Amino acid sequence: REVQEYASEMCMDVDAMEYRTDLLACRDSRFDILYGMQLLRSYCRPNAVRVPGLPIAGSVIEDVMPIVYTVRTQNQAGTYPDDAGGIEKMFEMLEWGLRGGVEVLDVESAWDFVSTSKLLGLAETRYASQIL
Repeated sequence: REVQEYASEMCMDVDAMEYRTDLLACRDSRFDILYGMQLLRSYCRPNAVRVPGLPIAGSVIEDVMPIVYTVRTQNQAGTYPDDAGGIEKMFEMLEWGLRGGVEVLDVESAWDFVSTSKLLGLAETRYASQIL
């Protein structure tokens, strides 16, 4: 809720809003992450002026500011460690974004083929998010 008073300035002249979940104090709580994303979406919606038409589930969303859901590890200027546990948590959080209905999911291509393929397969078969 701290961001609400700044939403109109943050949304000025942008096509999407990035939601950096690894930088949040509540990053280990699925509920808080997804609730925060919905709050951000509601704060940005009235300020959406120049919004790209994104194809989502066979239709085009034109009236919302797309959220780019991002999770980064330390080597990517993020906060999660680059060890196996940190990378596993990062993929778990990326899946939370899919489950939360994010418009765009930012997935780095530097991760192992199996984990990345599993996430992309899940996105393709069950969710409407665009993969960046």
